[in-house]
Amino acid sequence: MAKLDYIQIDKDMMDKVEIDILKENDITPQSFCDVGCGAGRVLTSLRSFYPEAKYVGYDIAPDVQQFWNTSELREVELNLGNFIELNSQKYDVILLLDVLEHVADPHNFLTNIKPYCRY
Repeated sequence: MAKLDYIQIDKDMMDKVEIDILKENDITPQSFCDVGCGAGRVLTSLRSFYPEAKYVGYDIAPDVQQFWNTSELREVELNLGNFIELNSQKYDVILLLDVLEHVADPHNFLTNIKPYCRY
């Protein structure tokens, strides 16, 4: 199996874990924000489980924009820039997948994000 196949399996398992956590806690989110959304794959996966929810993504890497012009992302609001500096909305669920290990002060980062998240 190629390395890319392993990465795909890991992402599929991560999506299942996210859905399981929400279901186990009887949470039916109406909005998701993915901070560090990259190409937006997690948001598009979640849409199949929660089609009526609002989806927003933020990423600070300009190179990811090349992946944002796909039909799967047409109803996802994608933003290039720092979530804490640009965001003014509150979301039911904020995802921070593969993000905290890149943040200089994770505790402060989480403290600043908490007011924007319902769950």
